[in-house]
Amino acid sequence: MLTLSSSSSSSLSILYFNLSLLFVSLFLAPVLSVSFSQTLSPATFADPSTPDLATPAVTTTTFAVTTTPESREGGGGNEISHVEWREEEGGGNESEHVERRGGGGNKTDSVEGKKGMKVVKHFYLWTRRNSGNSSAQVLDPTRPSSISGSLFREGKTFVIIHGFLGWGTEPWILHFKDKLLRVFPSSNVVSVDWPAGSAWWLPGYYTAVHRVPGVAEDLAALLHSLATTCHLDLHDLHLIGHSLGAHVAGLAAAPLQTVGRISGLDPAGLMYHNVPANQRLDPSDATYVDVIHTNGCNTFDKWLDCYGINENIGHSDFWPNGGKHQPSCTKKRKRVTNGEIGCSHEMAYMYYIESLDYSVDQTYYLARACGSWDDYEAGQCSCGRETQYMGFSVNIRLNGTYYLSTNDSPPYATKDDGCPPGSATGPGVRMITTALISASTLILAIHAIVFVTKVARRRWAAREWQVEAVAGGSSSGGSVGASSGDCDGDVLVETSDKVPIIG
Repeated sequence: MLTLSSSSSSSLSILYFNLSLLFVSLFLAPVLSVSFSQTLSPATFADPSTPDLATPAVTTTTFAVTTTPESREGGGGNEISHVEWREEEGGGNESEHVERRGGGGNKTDSVEGKKGMKVVKHFYLWTRRNSGNSSAQVLDPTRPSSISGSLFREGKTFVIIHGFLGWGTEPWILHFKDKLLRVFPSSNVVSVDWPAGSAWWLPGYYTAVHRVPGVAEDLAALLHSLATTCHLDLHDLHLIGHSLGAHVAGLAAAPLQTVGRISGLDPAGLMYHNVPANQRLDPSDATYVDVIHTNGCNTFDKWLDCYGINENIGHSDFWPNGGKHQPSCTKKRKRVTNGEIGCSHEMAYMYYIESLDYSVDQTYYLARACGSWDDYEAGQCSCGRETQYMGFSVNIRLNGTYYLSTNDSPPYATKDDGCPPGSATGPGVRMITTALISASTLILAIHAIVFVTKVARRRWAAREWQVEAVAGGSSSGGSVGASSGDCDGDVLVETSDKVPIIG
């Protein structure tokens, strides 16, 4: 059970008072003002069956895309793309055309997109009803039927965007997808699969950088299609990009103007330092932008071991362990010239995924506002009036630069016993208090609605009877069922043997 600090005693007094107020409202129905408070995402505990991400997986995933017509009730069918998967042991990376080049080959790369898209090869969609890796649906904004006939549902939507040398079904993305669907079972998870360069360091990286605007344009087109066809509320949209993917998120969200949140996971630095804000991720791209820096540097002689941007580019910027090199990575860091991105650069998404395991009633991944890492290590950074967290439970009311430390092995989160958890601070208690006041007012509203409804029913009962008599008690109507624009996949799942119903 959570123990509140002594500093919150006055807040608890207010809480007790409002509990009494709620009790009184049940009988006396006083007139109260209404206020609302919003909190961020819930947290879950890690599934023990989840593979440990501390060691990169040696298996690679190969997807073969097939398109099959799916019939719908009361009309024609839609073409829905499904993805079949298999795992292969060995070194090679995923090929755009599902080809391999020897035992330790590199991913083949092509600038051409799929089905008219500029750069993106595939947009993969998972929901709770097709959460298996082999059940991903392929969305294509240039093929309306792939949108309208998909399993996409109105509600919280996460879009994951990989970075340099990555692909849309990397093991960390599949693991991230599984966790998201456990924490948010009614959500949609989309992964962007784009040709992100080859292992030949500088030429391949430059090519990938020049593709970023095209990837962003394809993503913006998809989001527009989902908003117009499937009623996606852009305020419920959360874009999560790693490395170059962070800048893709910013460029895609900027023209939409109403995206709820962007999380930049160690945004790429090379070719993005000192560029105009409209060419990279920046705070104006979404209602809230949080950034985690794990491998930041700004001098060219460090680029073989350092890949992140070394400046604050969000509403809140987090610099775990100083933001340059992470304790879980050895001094002999992997280099891009060896075909893999640096260890510290990867730790940004490792921390972010793990943050889903903790809630705001704990102090794991608690971060302190501070001027520098040296000040943090010297103990000169205070807890602040409100608690801030790195990761999913970020406090969107706070802006600033934050520091924290982590462990050198999983679980990476450390507990900050020097600060109270978020639920024990004043804002957390005020949120409960506001909810109690709102509940009291809701009771009043229910009483009023019931009274008005009873009066209306008595007044119009005779007239409604006359209308029924004239109509002869009959009614006409079409068949009940989902239309091609519902995007809920209800009929599709019932008639398809390729998309399993999960849960």
